[in-house]
Amino acid sequence: MLRRHCIRRANLGFIVALGSACTEPAEPEARPTCLDFEEIVSDVPDIPVTYTTEHLDVHIASDRFLCAGSVIDYERHVQYVAGELGIEIQRRIPVYAMR
Repeated sequence: MLRRHCIRRANLGFIVALGSACTEPAEPEARPTCLDFEEIVSDVPDIPVTYTTEHLDVHIASDRFLCAGSVIDYERHVQYVAGELGIEIQRRIPVYAMR
């Protein structure tokens, strides 16, 4: 049984090695970013800005409640994700809390 398992692994390794040896490396395609879609605009609700942080504009509907500490957590999350992805935030990010 162990021998059959090893043979299957060896065959799989051979197929993977053979497949990767036969293909030409493709040129990386330029991936579109959010900035490439300027013409795609969606309607946003008419809710005033309640909180602002370094990168966020937080809009909260009158029937909603959000602790100010949550806004700080959102900002930290945005900074963490940008740091992990190695990107610089180029625009303010609107956040809507509504029903």
